[in-house]
Amino acid sequence: MKTIPPALADRLVALLTSPDPEYRAQGHEILRSGLDMLMGQDLRFLSAHSLDLSEADLTGADLRRLELEKPDFSGACLRHVTLTESDIQQANFALADLRHACLEGARITRSSWHEADLCEAGLIGADVSLGNFREASLLNARLGRVYFIHSCFEQADLSGSELNGASLDSVVGASARLLGVLANDTTWNKAILPNINAEGIQLEDAVMRDVCLRDGCLNGANLQRVNLQFSDLSGVDLSGADLRDADLTGAFLIHTSLNGADLRGAKLRNTVFHETDLQGALLDTQVTETKLTPELLLRRHPHGMHDWVWDKREQWFQQRRFFH
Repeated sequence: MKTIPPALADRLVALLTSPDPEYRAQGHEILRSGLDMLMGQDLRFLSAHSLDLSEADLTGADLRRLELEKPDFSGACLRHVTLTESDIQQANFALADLRHACLEGARITRSSWHEADLCEAGLIGADVSLGNFREASLLNARLGRVYFIHSCFEQADLSGSELNGASLDSVVGASARLLGVLANDTTWNKAILPNINAEGIQLEDAVMRDVCLRDGCLNGANLQRVNLQFSDLSGVDLSGADLRDADLTGAFLIHTSLNGADLRGAKLRNTVFHETDLQGALLDTQVTETKLTPELLLRRHPHGMHDWVWDKREQWFQQRRFFH
């Protein structure tokens, strides 16, 4: 990678950090246009500056291997932008248009993607841990092997996306939409995902230990060989789901619908069945109704059935105050 001449570097920084919007627009145009003088150049000199690129039009810009800290891309047009293998920390992509953007192999952590449009974007192999994806759109995005650990997906829409091999441990995703998502071989340990709509999701061989999925919809989901040990599936619609060889050891299935579900080969040791709809379900052995004792509920819901999820959610946000 070539080093950009110091004079040109200083000029670009001056434009991008200028209080005059016309000068900033000139800097945006240099980044956007892909001029020969910037192609293949080392732009790491920008990393020391908290650049304000909000509302910028950087459509199609080639910014691969860029290193930045605290840049502001809020409301920017970043369609078809290339940020491959970039290292960007604490960025603000709120309301940005990243449709068809390529972020493969990038490391963009502790960043806000609130209400960003990432439809059909490619993030394969990227690390976007500790990200705020609240109300973001990731429709049909390519998210294989992405690290989403400790991220927030509340009311986000990931429908039609490909998540195979991704890491989503400790995410929060209340009311997220994951319709028809391909999420085989993923990990979701300790995720908090109440009220999600994940009808038809593919979760073969996923690891989902100690996950909260209360009151969600996984109608027709493929959960073959999924590990759901000690998870809370209370009130979940699993009608028609394929749970063959799944591990439901210690899981809570209170008021859960398993109407027409296939549980052949599933591990059901210490699984809590209470007012569970098993009509038409396929099981290797007959299950018995579990008596809900105070001790049993206290073990899983220390603050009561109704408040447990929201207490856990609030605790999660308190530990990640930069999301507020």
